[in-house]
Amino acid sequence: MDNISYVLASKQMTSVRNLEVLSNNVANVNTTGFKADSLKFKQYIHKDVLDKTSMTSSPESVTKFTEGAMKSTLRALDVAISGPGFFIVQTPLGNRYTRAGHFNINREGVLVTNEGYSVLSADGQEIVFEEGDADPIIGDNGNVFVGNATRGQIGVVEFDDLKSMKKLGNGLFTSKANINEATDSRVLQGMLEESNVNAISEIALLAQIQKEVSETTNFINETYVMQRNSFKAYAKLGG
Repeated sequence: MDNISYVLASKQMTSVRNLEVLSNNVANVNTTGFKADSLKFKQYIHKDVLDKTSMTSSPESVTKFTEGAMKSTLRALDVAISGPGFFIVQTPLGNRYTRAGHFNINREGVLVTNEGYSVLSADGQEIVFEEGDADPIIGDNGNVFVGNATRGQIGVVEFDDLKSMKKLGNGLFTSKANINEATDSRVLQGMLEESNVNAISEIALLAQIQKEVSETTNFINETYVMQRNSFKAYAKLGG
């Protein structure tokens, strides 16, 4: 395969990966607490006797952790985080972290996520309500009150390095970075954080990349046709 074929194949693979990322962003434009992704490209230089050929290699998905807009729901169990923090939830695979605060109370009286995962306090305890409890009041530090009684404190933690956060799906993240007590985050009751996806710009970029994929496909097909015709011509001359 000649250099032009390598370059075209490199561009096409990168564009297709970009389409996947953009499509996922657009699909989650209305997903609570969703964080958009983008691709970070690395340049690969192939050097031969005649020249240097620049190609993209190993595009890396990078999550944007900018805060989404806050939407008022007035629902007692909807909470959002203003600041860089994350809620702690308990999953079958261990503790995970999320910005999606649309919570509910299950049959056992435990505060849980939409997926049924327990919402934990900073020290790893479940938030448990008693039968007949009225709607709670949740303070900006996560303390949960029913009347004068406390039902626990919704845990919010912050991380040394957001770049270390690995997206797992369903709004969940994991990280190997140091976990710190939340000092720059506040819990907002009756609010939900919307997706930070800019729908207009993402859709426009999606259309642009789709056009580029189509044009590159046509160019690849034309290149192969020229190569085949050249081979046939050489074969006739050699015959």
